[in-house]
Amino acid sequence: MHSDSLRPALRFRRLALGLGLAFTAALSSAPGVQAQGGPTSPNVLLVCIDDLGIESVQRYGIGSDCPTTPTIDGLAAQGVTFRNAYSYVLCSPSRACIQTGRYAIRHGIGWLVDGDMPLPLSEFTLPELLDTAPAPQRYAHALIGKWHLGRDTQAGGPLAPNLAGYSHFAGSLRNILPPETYYSYNRVVNGVLAPSANYMTTEEVDDALAWIQQQSGPWFCNLNFQAGHEPYHTPPPGTYTTDLSNAGSTQANPRAYYKAMVESVDFELGRLLNALGPARAQTMIFVVSDNGTPPRALPPPYDPRRGKSTLYEAGTRIPMIAAGPLVQQPGSWCEALVDLTDLFPTVAEIAGIALPTALPAGRKIDGISLVPYLADPTTPSQKNVILSERYYPNGRANGQPIPGAGRIGPICQPDIGFGGPGSARLEFCAPGILARGVLATLTVRNAPPQAPGLLFVSAGLAPLPIFGGTLAGGLSGVYLPFVCDANGVFSLGGWGAGPTFEEYPFGVNLFLQALVLDLGLPELFGFTNTVRAEFLDENRKAVRNERYKLIDSVDGGELIGGPDELYDLQLDPFENVNLLQGTLTSEQQAAYVYLKTQLAALMADALTGN
Repeated sequence: MHSDSLRPALRFRRLALGLGLAFTAALSSAPGVQAQGGPTSPNVLLVCIDDLGIESVQRYGIGSDCPTTPTIDGLAAQGVTFRNAYSYVLCSPSRACIQTGRYAIRHGIGWLVDGDMPLPLSEFTLPELLDTAPAPQRYAHALIGKWHLGRDTQAGGPLAPNLAGYSHFAGSLRNILPPETYYSYNRVVNGVLAPSANYMTTEEVDDALAWIQQQSGPWFCNLNFQAGHEPYHTPPPGTYTTDLSNAGSTQANPRAYYKAMVESVDFELGRLLNALGPARAQTMIFVVSDNGTPPRALPPPYDPRRGKSTLYEAGTRIPMIAAGPLVQQPGSWCEALVDLTDLFPTVAEIAGIALPTALPAGRKIDGISLVPYLADPTTPSQKNVILSERYYPNGRANGQPIPGAGRIGPICQPDIGFGGPGSARLEFCAPGILARGVLATLTVRNAPPQAPGLLFVSAGLAPLPIFGGTLAGGLSGVYLPFVCDANGVFSLGGWGAGPTFEEYPFGVNLFLQALVLDLGLPELFGFTNTVRAEFLDENRKAVRNERYKLIDSVDGGELIGGPDELYDLQLDPFENVNLLQGTLTSEQQAAYVYLKTQLAALMADALTGN
């Protein structure tokens, strides 16, 4: 058993491993051959496809515009498909859950890791778990593809995946950002950074194959595809079937290019599985996603405002398929409540590692092994509820309730001037603290009747004298047209949940100002005052059982994000009706209290252990 006294030694081992890998990464070795007959314990191939929602997997029968994915369909026919699998709302927290078996409220990654706090090196990860097995049964381990759990000096820079425990890493440390593309990007191999001009999805499979073919004993490979994450593009010919000849641009038709990218992943995954040869029969394969489909690529029947990055089902309910030698009923469905934390104890059980014995002293995990479901998919759910979270900034404490905060609204954002000429005024008010997800209301008053106008939203101040007034944010930003009513009033509710603010990161002050047509002014235009909209920290949770789902924003017993939301997923699978806006039946009231109680218990438990 690990104890706290062993943690410094573990840190030293990581550092030594990283230095050795950085020194030897450029050296090549001839690929080995899988031992005849394979290892005595199943290999594990854990595949994570980026941004893949269940509506894009034909097996789930939800979407009518699915990519063609014969490899994934074949795995479903050979394996177990989990109908109620949960992720987090974005890449980094989901990947942290996989690597640690713990919810974000424990490991501290509630949002993207981009210059923010990385996955702490104190976390006990999957490769470290595998290293606790006795040497003869010890699994080799590698992570191929996307990391996105930290790349700054705090995380170990390019060696971050290795310092987190992986003996081999080849891939990308983050998302593809301009000027990089899927055909031109920086690739890291064990701490060594070099440019690559190979198509990324193809290279990820090449890297996985190169490593797997060198193994002579049991192995664990976590293959994290970057696709179908943006930037949307045309994959190499022959790897997809969607007709892009008349698709137009990626901006005009993102869904078509997204489908082609998923098809390319499926093609390359099929190439990998075929190349395993006899070893495939001795390999457990898990296919999951890190979150739902992005809004731009999300098709009906889902509301695009409720896809990736949100706590609605289209953002958090993901495909999960398991196939391999432990599956006893091929082609079956499992209705149990499961989530990405369950992969950690599943790998442990497959590798013959006893939990919690192998964990550091006092360490708690939230996952429960999926192995019983592989033997019998009708096994009753071992979890009462499943949890997803969305909080910012990263840090374990930021996922906890803020004691004694409570609702103190309505709160109107501060006026910083720049108004006039004219009498029009602008207000931006929320029912409580302004945080991402809060439904705030913007109101323009005292404008001329029926006056048309433009609302300017900018991320900074750049005062520009124009039309006899001052445009506080300059000409950069977002411009939204509007028309006042007969009383010279324009009001727009629902701000904070739509695409306008989603273009800006947390912690950014947005500046709002309106320009209205006023024929009584010399320059014909009136300027409202400017309001600074500061989005504060966010802490939102979604918890659900087999039927009901609660979305709650937590600040110590009261809500930051407005009213609770309660949905009956059996009668309302697309979450169109918030039951709390009407009168609850006794059953619905009981479900609401139950989910509230379960969420409180999860948060209280996260305060214990390490």
